Amino acid sequence: MLFNILRSFFIDRLAYLSALACAILWVVHIKYPYLLPVSWQATAHLYAAVIASVAGGIMISKYVLMEGYARSIREINAEKETFSGIIQSIEMDIQRVREERDRISERESVLKNRLKSFENSEMASQHSSLRKKIRM
Repeated sequence: MLFNILRSFFIDRLAYLSALACAILWVVHIKYPYLLPVSWQATAHLYAAVIASVAGGIMISKYVLMEGYARSIREINAEKETFSGIIQSIEMDIQRVREERDRISERESVLKNRLKSFENSEMASQHSSLRKKIRM
């Protein structure tokens, strides 16, 4: 909630209004001191300095916070881009592994077929040699 308040324009308006109130208080203190209450006549400039300090502190804290927030967002975006690159690299590696697996599987099936055909031809040749031996 504090972050949302500091991010809003309310803080800017508060700081500018307090700076304006400070300037008006100084002008009244210097030019028209009789307009101020008796208790404020001796200390009006101190109140004005306190108000100005608070306004300055609020503005400084807001912009320091916003700069830190912007820096954090930039770092997060940079990390996100880095991770995106890593993920794309891993996806490319996975695709290459799948292609290699498919080629190996295809090669394996071709070799199995060749082995079966070789075994079948060998069996056929053995049968024919046995037939020849039987005939003899």
